[in-house]
Amino acid sequence: MPDGEARAGHDGLAEALLASPAGRRMLAHYAEVTSVPGWWQHRPDRPGTSTVFAVFVPTSEVDDADVADDVADEGRPFVPPPPEPWPTIVEGVARRCRDVAAQPVDQARLCGAVARSVDFTMPWQEVDADDELTARAEVRAALRPVAEVIVASPAAEGWTRPLAVGDQRVTLFHDDQDGSVPALALSGLDAWAQAWHAATAGAPSVSEDALAELARSNESGAWWSTPTGPFMCAGEEPPPHPTAAPRTTPSSRWGEHLLGASELAWIEDSFSWREATLVPVTPRRTPRVFEVTGPDAWAELVRRFPLDVTLARAPDWYRHTGRIGRWAVPDWRAARQEYDAVHVTMAGYLTTVGLAVEVGDRDGDGGDGVASVLAGWAPDLCVWLTDVLEESGPRERWVRGDVDDRDHGWRRAEA
Repeated sequence: MPDGEARAGHDGLAEALLASPAGRRMLAHYAEVTSVPGWWQHRPDRPGTSTVFAVFVPTSEVDDADVADDVADEGRPFVPPPPEPWPTIVEGVARRCRDVAAQPVDQARLCGAVARSVDFTMPWQEVDADDELTARAEVRAALRPVAEVIVASPAAEGWTRPLAVGDQRVTLFHDDQDGSVPALALSGLDAWAQAWHAATAGAPSVSEDALAELARSNESGAWWSTPTGPFMCAGEEPPPHPTAAPRTTPSSRWGEHLLGASELAWIEDSFSWREATLVPVTPRRTPRVFEVTGPDAWAELVRRFPLDVTLARAPDWYRHTGRIGRWAVPDWRAARQEYDAVHVTMAGYLTTVGLAVEVGDRDGDGGDGVASVLAGWAPDLCVWLTDVLEESGPRERWVRGDVDDRDHGWRRAEA
């Protein structure tokens, strides 16, 4: 690629990261802007506030003796010092970002920042308080040098690559209670697609007048847009088909450490699993793959195979995006007639997650009639819609020790 085209591509990706909640969150974690003195005092005090950051006050900002006094005097709550003016905080963030951008990109640190961004993706609730701050124009401007140096670095070379067909593994997380390994179902997807469609398409339509009331209700349910479900209820016999389309991810290099499958570290709504089995798989033939490279590609997929899910998704996705309107996901039963798999690139994930992606109206003529959310996915994740996969190598057992942002704690277990 000529240098001019490469620069244009880098500039476009940097801007797309800054326009996306997931992208900004990754950049903020990489630059550690939330540890800038005074940042924590400007977090909105409301539902959605980060419980990780809001509970702990940076030690550099509170005198140890005062903390000890407050702990000893249980009847007197901690009173924080007056907040620094917001422009002062922004100057500190900009200075931190310039310093970070002046250094070579640390691949392991970058992978850890991606993991933190994925961890804090919660499409069923209000945006995190730190996300609200990083969405401000002045903070986005401060983050721009970090975005530019990351996308131009070797560490981001694979972010726009299509599916690595020869390097795919299914991640089977072990049950935390009894250590059992979930069954792997690579076939039976015809029956699964019929069951998924019957369960998802059966909801009644929602009138225009009822959209706002539905969105603001306190309901919560199916918040994902992946080909997942229908799930069995307690006491029911397992169905004779999979309950989700198989998911695969490639290996991922974290500096000197090679992670067997990126889904070990990058997975939304994770349960802090300690053991997993990785199953190498390969398609029996050249697969037909739809590549989700960003919001426009996701909108195209939903527009081509639309399925209205307003009744099930509106409350969760309204809380997450603030949008009131109709919602859709891809009709996976229809999509599998043309595609064997859907792959979300690293760039596609980081530039799309957290957005209300406008799909267009019901006739596909544009407008703001229908939107969708990329929810429940992961960076470099591929879902397989047809019976095309087969196991292609020995299974590997991986275990997780102490969590470290530089390798996420996962190691291959000795045989």
